[in-house]
Amino acid sequence: MYLKTEFFSNGHEAASFALRNVDASSVEQARQLRESDYEQYKRFHNFFTAKEETMAREIDAKYGVKRERIDNWVRDSIGSDVQTCLEQRKESKDALLGLLMVSAALAKHGKQGLDAKDALGEMDDLKSTRFRTYGLRSHKQQEYREKSSAQNKDTLETAHTVGLEFMLNLDLGLPAEKRMGSEALKEILNHPDNMRLVPATTNQGLHKQVDKGLKAPSTPDEWTARGRGRLLEIIQAVQSERFQSALIEAGGDHLYDAIRHRLKQAGGSLWEDEKDKPALTCKNIRAREAYAANAKAKKDAQRRKERHIKEDGMPDRRYKENKALSSAATPSAATKSSLLLPPAPTTVKRPSTTRSSEAVETIHVKKDRTPDLRYRENKGKTNSTRAIGATSTASAASGVHLKRDGTPDLRFKENKASVPSTAHSRPTASAYSTSSSLYASGYVGSGWSSGGGGREMYTGPRGGTYYINSNGNKSYV
Repeated sequence: MYLKTEFFSNGHEAASFALRNVDASSVEQARQLRESDYEQYKRFHNFFTAKEETMAREIDAKYGVKRERIDNWVRDSIGSDVQTCLEQRKESKDALLGLLMVSAALAKHGKQGLDAKDALGEMDDLKSTRFRTYGLRSHKQQEYREKSSAQNKDTLETAHTVGLEFMLNLDLGLPAEKRMGSEALKEILNHPDNMRLVPATTNQGLHKQVDKGLKAPSTPDEWTARGRGRLLEIIQAVQSERFQSALIEAGGDHLYDAIRHRLKQAGGSLWEDEKDKPALTCKNIRAREAYAANAKAKKDAQRRKERHIKEDGMPDRRYKENKALSSAATPSAATKSSLLLPPAPTTVKRPSTTRSSEAVETIHVKKDRTPDLRYRENKGKTNSTRAIGATSTASAASGVHLKRDGTPDLRFKENKASVPSTAHSRPTASAYSTSSSLYASGYVGSGWSSGGGGREMYTGPRGGTYYINSNGNKSYV
């Protein structure tokens, strides 16, 4: 059996999911979650029973069968690897089927997708749901019969005044967030005040007939006298002090409203409105419902704001952490494969932008300590690193201060004497070349060149060719 499920809220093609898609890794993940965070495990379970009702009903149907049949069903319908994983630990029947529900939720939505739904409040107010009366029965029925002082109790059956099937049918008819939890409902219905011993013919005959009539969409025009008497028993039990107080404490006001509506349809003259507790009147239930809806809307808006999620469930791209998210990485459209977290920022340590001959030699020198000519700044070097080092040593010994281009830094006194002031006279090209040979920082001139118009040419620190013009400045060719 396959269930069509929309993975994307923005019009993407739907993908099918079935229980056969559950694998051993999902089961193990669910088992680890049960051990590490049982509260979240229960929320995932409640979410699955509320939102994936078709598959949840298929699993819930196995609560009433023997363990051997469950094992065979898991092996045939889900997979032998899942059955092998389940056999590694001894699980009770209830624990095993609950584990399968959470495993299916994890296999379909992924842990990150479920976490996102949980964080945005999509699992708030969801209760654990049982879809068959078997899940509402209790050993207290047997205890009630055994403690009874009736002489013929061996021939009698324990019956519920307010029937299990009638209550379960009404509860499942409510929206998932308004339902009553199965455990709380089970506790209320199996209270001694809601049980009595009756002949088997009455329990299997009259009780079932009235419950069937109450479950039908339309009520019989006229009840028989016995049917009307049975209906009065149910109304009196529902309007009792204990039953109303128990429903209020368990948050079952919406269920009480549904019971009242149905029983008034069946026998309006039998229901007494004045017996309803103030908290369970229609007016107060509607007022609380409106207040709760308004409060939840504000809370959900605050959650979306904190996580930068827009009202349509899509990430707000104005924020950096959402720019890396795919369009499906939202609670309303999250899948195990599509929910991606933004990549962690990476810090790249960049080299210093300071340019110097020493830095170039340190970064772009080969293993043999010679310049690596693959780099532009090294292509003009014709001598080895040893020649560079020797010239640098000579420059350091002479106490000169060079600029980055290898020319004297005239801010220093010892360099002002080396280069004549331009206020008095301009050196000739040959004179300047002789005086500046100490400042070439290892870059040797190429001599006279016919391409340079009879001028003496020099090679710059980056491989360019230049000569000294009449003003004493370098001119590149």
